[in-house]
Amino acid sequence: MSSATLQSILFFIVAGLLEIGGGYLMWLWLREKWAWWVGALGALIIFRLCWTRCAVWTRRRGTIAPWAIAASLPFAPEMVLPALDYCIHQAKLTELNPYGFKASFNPTYSGKSRNPHGWVSPWHYGLNQRPIILMIENYQTELLWQLMRNCPYIVNGLRRAGFGGGWL
Repeated sequence: MSSATLQSILFFIVAGLLEIGGGYLMWLWLREKWAWWVGALGALIIFRLCWTRCAVWTRRRGTIAPWAIAASLPFAPEMVLPALDYCIHQAKLTELNPYGFKASFNPTYSGKSRNPHGWVSPWHYGLNQRPIILMIENYQTELLWQLMRNCPYIVNGLRRAGFGGGWL
C-alpha cells in the first residue's frame, strides 16, 4: 500500500472522528444545556476539522466535485449554471464518459493529466448522480420543496430541532 493511500485513509479516519466528536459536543451544549466550555471545545474541534480539510496536502487544494456544483442548482442558479457550462464544455468532464461527470477535478494541479484544465479524477461514482437528478428536478418544478412542506414528519422534526421561519 502506497504512502499516499495510507495518508488518505488516516485523513479519512481523523476527519470522521473530528466531525463526529465536535458535532456531538456542540449538540450537548446546544440541546442538552451542558457548560459553555463543552460548546467551545466542540467549536474548536470543528475548526480543527475545517483546517485539516483545507490546509493539509496542498496539492489537493482546489479540488472541485462537479456533482456538488450541480446539487447546488436550486440555491444559486446564477452561479451554478455557468460553472456547469465550464465543467461540460471547457474542462470536458463528461467527454467520452457514459456515466456523466468524473468524480472531481483540480484546475490548479496538473499532475500527469493530459487535460489542459488540470487534474481530472479517473473514477466515476454513481452515488453522486442522485443529487444531480434531484436538484435539477427541484430547480425546474420545486417538487422536492413541495413534498417536504407537505410532510408533517419533516415539518415537525425541523420545528423540534429548533428551525423556524422560511416555509415553516
